[in-house]
Amino acid sequence: MAQTLNNLALLYAAQNKPKEAEPLYQRALGIYRKALGEEHPLVAACMNNLAELYRSQRKFALAIPLYQRAIAIDEKTAGLEDPRVAMNLNNEALLYAADNKPKDAERLFQRALALQQTAIGPESSALLTTLANLAAFCQNQRRCQDAAPLFQRVLQIAEKNLGEDNPGLSGPLESLAGVYRKLGQIDEAAKLEERARRLSAHR
Repeated sequence: MAQTLNNLALLYAAQNKPKEAEPLYQRALGIYRKALGEEHPLVAACMNNLAELYRSQRKFALAIPLYQRAIAIDEKTAGLEDPRVAMNLNNEALLYAADNKPKDAERLFQRALALQQTAIGPESSALLTTLANLAAFCQNQRRCQDAAPLFQRVLQIAEKNLGEDNPGLSGPLESLAGVYRKLGQIDEAAKLEERARRLSAHR
């Protein structure tokens, strides 16, 4: 029952219907808590889903304690190296970035990245989301000198995991080109943009 409610809530959330999704998440969370206890991974997963819904509505005060509780549960039940811990940290960091709390956001991005690198290695494709989010955060903070090496690393990892001719590289190429343009490295940016165009044409 709880899983069905959670899945239906996910569907409504994906359809941008938060009023329909919220009570379903809350019902699912109540059932999970009663049936499984307060420290079960499914409780943490449902909390994270509800927190994501609140983040999308900019209800940050409601989202933060849910993220923090989900992280604490996953750390206790699965350990720091579980990918869910880093995912929740990344999500909470995105919230702080949106809430104009850059110090908190960067601290959590860096913590998520450190956990992932320890758990899965520095060149895993699983790092891409956190790296790209941290790079975009730095860019939005007008710290392009910090963003550039992060976007470079995103591109390097993507090339290694996808191959240098994969159309999926067009996004990382365009992101790095955008930072180069802001840094005044116009020729380098143009080369990356041309490569992105060529790859996109093969989709």
